[in-house]
Amino acid sequence: MKTLDIVEIVLASKENSNITYCLRLNEKKIGSITIMEKGIENIWIDEVYRHKGYGTVLLNHVEWIIKTACYSQAEVEAVGTDAEPFFRKKGYVLSEDECGEYRGFKKLK
Repeated sequence: MKTLDIVEIVLASKENSNITYCLRLNEKKIGSITIMEKGIENIWIDEVYRHKGYGTVLLNHVEWIIKTACYSQAEVEAVGTDAEPFFRKKGYVLSEDECGEYRGFKKLK
């Protein structure tokens, strides 16, 4: 008999206006995402689990939260070069700053 994987997104911490959610697979933390008032400040997926859809799960969750709060766009702050292609693929318009990090937005439907 094949067992099913259990994927959970849980609230990990809330500090001022920053909220961090953790992504767990079978009770093991494999990723996290931090959001500000209406945007994403940080996203991380354990290297072993990248390119398997888990980042999309986290991003979709946060975009839903942002839409529920009545914002029409999501913003990203200080995205490193590793995450830049991921955000572009997900429809974010990004521009590089003087530190080599990316900032941008996506209109939410």
